[in-house]
Amino acid sequence: MPSDSSAGSAWPPEPARVRAVCARPLDRLSVPGEPDTWIHAGSWGGEDHPPVPVTHEEITPLPTCDFCSGEPVVCQLPVTGVIWTSPIPASRNPWTACDPCATLISTDQWERLTDRAARRMLAAAGLEETAFPAVRAQIAPVYRQIRAQAAGPIEPLPR
Repeated sequence: MPSDSSAGSAWPPEPARVRAVCARPLDRLSVPGEPDTWIHAGSWGGEDHPPVPVTHEEITPLPTCDFCSGEPVVCQLPVTGVIWTSPIPASRNPWTACDPCATLISTDQWERLTDRAARRMLAAAGLEETAFPAVRAQIAPVYRQIRAQAAGPIEPLPR
């Protein structure tokens, strides 16, 4: 997988990235002692192409869950302001969610949502369970910020 060992600490954050081949969003995963890696948490095995990162301006991305990169996206969470915390790409209002993540948000289970997303990132990156605390520590502040900036309840996507 392509990596960029200096990107995890950059500010302002680099633009969000998507896969050049399939247009699915990519997340940057930073684990201490490892180079930063671009991952797509929604691809569980059976990779038929590498995660070649390009910006949204270079390709039209396919919708995936902004929390775990799962598919399909079924709901949205209105959020005020912009969330600019690495390793999750900046996402503007609203944040989209798959059904499992939407259920966790609607039942105010943000800690379980954070665990779910961290475990999916681990799996996507092929990392051992020992990396779970580091991955979770990276995304927990992002989800706390989203929760604090939520402008209403999670709602179904408009048809």
